[in-house]
Amino acid sequence: MEYPIFITRQEGSGYRGWLPDFPGAHVEGNTYSELANTANDRVNELYDQCARLIPSPTTDMAALQASCIDDGEGIWRFIDIARPTSCSVLVLLCLPKQLVEKIDAVAKSRHMSREALVAECTEGMGNPALRSSCHELVLA
Repeated sequence: MEYPIFITRQEGSGYRGWLPDFPGAHVEGNTYSELANTANDRVNELYDQCARLIPSPTTDMAALQASCIDDGEGIWRFIDIARPTSCSVLVLLCLPKQLVEKIDAVAKSRHMSREALVAECTEGMGNPALRSSCHELVLA
């Protein structure tokens, strides 16, 4: 699938890219081709056989250009990312609207999906060191 990547030129030589649909996927390469290959590897590293849901590509250029990633110093391109295999399971829940709004606000502030935030919070339930990951939801 074709996913957006924001590319900037590094000082000296090479390029750096950010994949907004995959938080944490920042890549570097000496050529565009190398950048695309590195992006594929990074996405697979982060998502293959992972409990994270694989996001659909963002295709709205206006939304991409308005994002915090676009500082006006680079270009947007679409690169083919081999869709990794997720071991996620679809779960439908009915939650109070106010709680969903809190979840969405915290997820947006962390530049992550609702699903990723809920997964992070539930993973932290059994681990005291990770319990603070949902502190914002409890206090909001």
